[in-house]
Amino acid sequence: MNATWIWSGENRISEFAFDFTPTKRIRRVDINVSAETHYRLRINGRFAGTGPAPVGGDWLPLDKPPYYFYDTVTWQPEAGETTIAIRALVIPNRQFGFDVGFGRPGFFLRATVEYADGTREAFGTSQAWRARIATEYAGPRDFDSRRLNDATSDWRAAEKIEDVWHAEPSNLPMRDEYDVFS
Repeated sequence: MNATWIWSGENRISEFAFDFTPTKRIRRVDINVSAETHYRLRINGRFAGTGPAPVGGDWLPLDKPPYYFYDTVTWQPEAGETTIAIRALVIPNRQFGFDVGFGRPGFFLRATVEYADGTREAFGTSQAWRARIATEYAGPRDFDSRRLNDATSDWRAAEKIEDVWHAEPSNLPMRDEYDVFS
């Protein structure tokens, strides 16, 4: 399965969704994921990672990066999970001084499912994914829960876009989030 870069059609914070129903019991899923400029990945409602690692900008005077990264995460299902529901929130705009990109939004995910019997199956971003504008975000750091809209009518087919990133594997660990106060 060749995954393609996709987008929602508008240069606004967007969310992408895909549900995969495996044919057998899953041992693990290896996922390569990237976005311009930031993504937050959830699998079956659980946080899975955020990224990609920035390629410079705070120490290099770059207008466009010389390369771009994808992150790799390994996910294992919990007992009783029979589907893989992927949700990704993607922020296409620069948030910090070190954010450098190609100035166009995009999202990419490629997953390889390894079944308990050792066989493999792959899936990835394509026009079969659903996309929506995340209207609850007025900007990268401006969230308004009163505007939260989970209406299924807002979802539409993702658009395939040109791969201008040619992302490479990151040598840096995937960024993580955790509770500071619990």
